[in-house]
Amino acid sequence: MRILSQDGKYDFPYEKVCLGITSSGQIFAQGDIWGARVEDNFIEVAKYSTETKARKVMEMLRNVYYDSEFSKVYHDGTTFLTTHFQFPQDSEV
Repeated sequence: MRILSQDGKYDFPYEKVCLGITSSGQIFAQGDIWGARVEDNFIEVAKYSTETKARKVMEMLRNVYYDSEFSKVYHDGTTFLTTHFQFPQDSEV
């Protein structure tokens, strides 16, 4: 599954990053796909007015991911995921 940042600037595979929430409502991605050390790779992918909203969006993301597991398309033994998730704007949560 692909994840798109709130502003659309970043597009990355869900399976290759770790997402975290701060107490101020920011969601960061960390992973080894940006070319630097994993410890240095923190990218803000979304920002919400409260931690509660950020947690709700993370739950939405998990639900889309779990649903995508049932919508895989197989072709010649290769798995294709047909789903993506873009972090919604604060006003949409």
